[in-house]
Amino acid sequence: CGVPDSKLGAQCGLLKVFASKTFEYCAREASQVFGGSSLVRDGPGKLVERLYREVRASAIPGGSEEVLLDLAARQAIGQSLRQEKQLHSRPKRSPDGKDSQDVIPQPTGANDAEAPKSKL
Repeated sequence: CGVPDSKLGAQCGLLKVFASKTFEYCAREASQVFGGSSLVRDGPGKLVERLYREVRASAIPGGSEEVLLDLAARQAIGQSLRQEKQLHSRPKRSPDGKDSQDVIPQPTGANDAEAPKSKL
């Protein structure tokens, strides 16, 4: 795919959290639709009862939501700090678009052309 695994951790963690929350929402809404029959292991609501029990069991093995959200936040902060460091380490540009090291100060008057003499 071209993207290193170390950069996909936060995205995968957020995806898992979103999927877990969506599964929990669907199971809760199905339980509301089936009412009391979603609480027993027999009858028309047995599948909903099973899904509702499995919500937590399917979310926990990959890591708790809090841990995954913390991982995503830490990676986002780290990436932001690295990008900020790169921005500040670039050469500064003068108003005319040249690098600051390319800008050579030009003398403006006759006195500016001479180098200052030190008094020893």
